[in-house]
Amino acid sequence: MVKKAAVIFSIILTSLIIFHIIDLRYDLIPYQIRYRQSIKLGNILAREIDSYFLKNGNYPDDWQILESIYRQCYLEAKVKFNESWYHIPPYFERYNDEYSLRYSFGFDGPNLIYYSNIKKWIYGMNVLPAGIE
Repeated sequence: MVKKAAVIFSIILTSLIIFHIIDLRYDLIPYQIRYRQSIKLGNILAREIDSYFLKNGNYPDDWQILESIYRQCYLEAKVKFNESWYHIPPYFERYNDEYSLRYSFGFDGPNLIYYSNIKKWIYGMNVLPAGIE
């Protein structure tokens, strides 16, 4: 009976160690690889939002316009609109003459944020580049 308990305990302990190592390895993967599909879609969205700005002189301020831009970009990226939680469109936020696209992962982050003034994705907990307040 003691041998059986020892074997079960060692199996459970080994499983926990293996799962912990896998979890640590996942965190070591750069965010550019982990969120490749989200970044790809976000880049298409940013391009379309910039082209909307060039045509109309302002950024979209109506959710219906944004939804039509999102749907068009999803078709281009060959992803079904709202296929799963992973493909929910990023949150669009305007700052005077700039904007950001934000994917939130989890309740309080981390976030994957695209800032139009620097044309770059930033991954972290509510990080703001210089010039945006």
